[in-house]
Amino acid sequence: MKQRRMDAGKIITLQWSGDLTVRRIAELKAQVQQALAAATHLSIEIAADAECDMTVLQLLCAAHRTANRQGKTLQLCGECSGQFQMVLNLAGFSRHIGCSLDVEGSCLWQQIYQQMAEIETNRVVART
Repeated sequence: MKQRRMDAGKIITLQWSGDLTVRRIAELKAQVQQALAAATHLSIEIAADAECDMTVLQLLCAAHRTANRQGKTLQLCGECSGQFQMVLNLAGFSRHIGCSLDVEGSCLWQQIYQQMAEIETNRVVART
C-alpha cells in the first residue's frame, strides 16, 4: 500500500495492489479508518494487478457510507481492472441506481457503473 497525502492532510490517496481479499481485509480496513480520520477526501486507486474478492467491495461500500455520514468523500480512482469488474458484477454490486441505503444518491457503485459504461462506449467508438 502506498499512501500519498496532499493539501495538508485533507486529501489522502491510498494505492492498493496485490491481494485485496479476505486475507488482508483487516489491514485494509485499518488503512481506510486512519485515512478517513485524517482527511476530508479519500481516494482509493486499485491497481490493475489487484486480486479482489467480495470482502473488499463490502469494505469500500461501508467506508463510502461512513464518509458520507461524516460529511467526507470517498472515491475510487483510475480504470477498474477486468478482475475487479468481474467480482463487482458477480457480487451484484454493478448497478445503475443506488441501493435502498443510498438515500443521498451518491452510491459508489453507481459512479463506477457509469465510469465503466463510458469506458466501454469509448472502446466501441474507437473500434469503429
